[in-house]
Amino acid sequence: MTLPGGPEWVIILFIVLLFFGAKKLPGLASSVGTSMKEFRRASREALEDDEDDEDTDASGSATDEAGSDGRSSGDEGAAEGGDDPESLRRPGTEH
Repeated sequence: MTLPGGPEWVIILFIVLLFFGAKKLPGLASSVGTSMKEFRRASREALEDDEDDEDTDASGSATDEAGSDGRSSGDEGAAEGGDDPESLRRPGTEH
């Protein structure tokens, strides 16, 4: 599938003009540009965070036997009653 050519873009822009009107097009274009800029920034930050995590994992200093909640892997069922689903729920959440 190829991208639209010149005549197709003219038709697309005409349809957008019909839908939104001439007064709203500058605001619409501005919001699209702002959204694209924010998406690029967030993507760049996510890639940098992933690279930092990979560097930290490779050195082994930040990873030990602690899980994502800070407890070591052997503490999971010791104080809360094992694998009982009621004991695995987070405090403060009622189901």
